[in-house]
Amino acid sequence: MDDPALERANEIDVFVDLSSTRLADLERSIRVWTLPERLGTTTRRLRGVVPPGQLAGVPTTLPSTWTFCEADSSIVPLGAAMADAGRSGVPLLVLLGPVDVGVEAIGVLRQCLERDPMFASAVPRVGCADRCCFLRLANHGVGGSDWLPRKVLADLPDSDILVEIAAPCLLLAPRVLANFAPVTEFEHVAAALLHYLAAARRSGFRAVLCNRALVGVDGFTCDTASPAPVPALSANDEALLSKLVPEFERGWREFRASSWERFEKLCTSTVDRTKPDARPSLLLDVRNIGPIYNGTTQAVLNTALALKALQPPWDVAVLASPQGAAFHGLERALAGWPIYTEWPDRVFTVALRPAQPWHIQEMIDLHAVALFNAYLMLDSIAWDIVYATTVQLEGTWQFLADHADALLFDSEFTRQRFIERFPSARRVPGLVTRYSFDPKEYVLPPAVGTRADEPFILVVGNNLEHKDVRRTVEALASGFPYHTIRALGATGWNSRLVVAQPSGELPELDIHRLYASASYVVFPSFYEGFGFPVLTALAYGRTVLARQSPLLGELAALADPRPAGGRLITFDRREELVDLLGRLMHGESVPEQPVGTGLRNNRPRRWLDVGRDIVAFLEPLLQRSSHRRWVEREHVVRQLIAYRN
Repeated sequence: MDDPALERANEIDVFVDLSSTRLADLERSIRVWTLPERLGTTTRRLRGVVPPGQLAGVPTTLPSTWTFCEADSSIVPLGAAMADAGRSGVPLLVLLGPVDVGVEAIGVLRQCLERDPMFASAVPRVGCADRCCFLRLANHGVGGSDWLPRKVLADLPDSDILVEIAAPCLLLAPRVLANFAPVTEFEHVAAALLHYLAAARRSGFRAVLCNRALVGVDGFTCDTASPAPVPALSANDEALLSKLVPEFERGWREFRASSWERFEKLCTSTVDRTKPDARPSLLLDVRNIGPIYNGTTQAVLNTALALKALQPPWDVAVLASPQGAAFHGLERALAGWPIYTEWPDRVFTVALRPAQPWHIQEMIDLHAVALFNAYLMLDSIAWDIVYATTVQLEGTWQFLADHADALLFDSEFTRQRFIERFPSARRVPGLVTRYSFDPKEYVLPPAVGTRADEPFILVVGNNLEHKDVRRTVEALASGFPYHTIRALGATGWNSRLVVAQPSGELPELDIHRLYASASYVVFPSFYEGFGFPVLTALAYGRTVLARQSPLLGELAALADPRPAGGRLITFDRREELVDLLGRLMHGESVPEQPVGTGLRNNRPRRWLDVGRDIVAFLEPLLQRSSHRRWVEREHVVRQLIAYRN
């Protein structure tokens, strides 16, 4: 025997707002709702509003408990339906327009609503006619949106608690219906519902978004552009909402809803393989490149130029500082790619920073605009030397190691140093992509053949202590008091034979002329990530004396041995350097580091190979079936922002 009490427990009241619906759509929707798999078996009472003059279009063969009235506004009839359902202790299903909702979706909404006594409403997702796509979340549920593949729902929780949200379909809890009433001063029912839910929320009742319940809206297909199942609010309704609910926008922004809105917006940047013209998008973040030329700018700019030369099938844009963009002529060098010097109002599939981040805000910025975040680490020097680093680099790189989607390294030496210091980086997909070893890409033709007025030793570095320029110049000046020494870095010498210039201030051509005309090039750095000076000096056929390290062996193995006269000699102590130079000056033989032992087919790597490595490495990110790493990162970002504020 059927249990009458159980039957009543499964019943709901329904209110449908068809006040803006055409007659043909109205008739079709009402007939569909009467089907058992729609509203025919669960509805205790249904009330509807149709446009003035269209009541005659309502079918006459309807259940006796289904009634319709004519009205320009549905707010007052909605209030009556709310009050009646509240007195009867049953949920009220509100449909705004010709919504296709079935008993399965209603069942999921009821389960979500009944899970917590402080849930005011349960809201489903809106799918296309074929249910292969769904609409991404819009701010408070109003205004235009975009379609997302249904598979994205797998990255979302079954449900989540939001603030007030309007929707073409929502289920209201009996406890709320019994204690709150809509304000009739609003122009449109969506605004009245938002205020109604905000009033309930101010008493502790929240809305729950049910990601496993899917409904449709008549006429919405995958081809519907910028569909808006709930139209944007009028200016008057927005003003009244802001007056009555001062925290209206803050609630959406701070309490989880905006995170899901941002995530779903970012998901629109992923490639839909069903569309032949779809292209992934890449944001190249070169904000750390300023109006200076040094090793970092050489690495970052050549990486960008390599990607540009490859012309990957991506929609690529560049984010740069205004000063760096102007100094390096990025609009000309990267012509065809948008160069942004302010944050673009768009989203990207992947953001790549071809140099390490220095502030956690830089990573938060990229997280906000791209679904996947990748970083190319040049070295770990700043973390090790401490004194020249940015504030809180420890926490910044811990966040990087824990939450990046991909990490690239300019050498195996750099990779080993980073993962030793930040072991969680071992779990992040990684790639060593060494820079160019081709001598032709390290030579500027105008500098070739430059002759010096007098022989000189060139010491390359800067003022940082790990470069060891000052102490090396002191040792050389003492050991060779009658030889001219030119130095990049470590200025402030009294001797006329020591000529030093600040690193990074010389034009690029002047630096290359120094390499081309030096008798010997000394690279005394204790710690590097790659070592462009070694390859540049070899490319000009110079004899290079560099401090021994595992990195130097890595570079030597892949360097091209063919430039005439180029030799690589290693030292460990400054006294050893002075001895080696003295022997060289007297024509004696000294041990040399073998060069090119790791070359394959006698072909050195080029910058184009770097670009190919990056494209091939990032491409699998686009194929990821799960975007949950972004979601996990968002949770931590929210916590960081909360602490900061």
